[in-house]
Amino acid sequence: FDNISATDLSVNYEFPIQKVTFFAQAKMINTFNNQAQINGDITVRTARNASCIKTIGANIGKRCATFNPFTDTPVEGINWVKAATFGKPRTPTTSGGVSLLAANGDFQLPRTYLFSFGGRF
Repeated sequence: FDNISATDLSVNYEFPIQKVTFFAQAKMINTFNNQAQINGDITVRTARNASCIKTIGANIGKRCATFNPFTDTPVEGINWVKAATFGKPRTPTTSGGVSLLAANGDFQLPRTYLFSFGGRF
């Protein structure tokens, strides 16, 4: 998958009044809006999967051949095949859930702004 980089910025301000502190905070996640695929389909089928069909060799269209991993070198297309969607993203990226910073999906979280205000005592 793609290399990932992100630059985040944060500004914090606190204003204490006796035993209470009021605060304001602003965050910008992925400031330069870098975009990358961070996940995707990694399905590989072997003879243990009924959907593993040979794509090369004399028996094209038949089930993949078994192999002994200790003595044989598996060959792609004969002993194993990648899924048709191998490497492609499966789910779009959304923010949310328990943490607003958590990206749920196969892409890097786009530029995101977070603001919070409150008091501590």
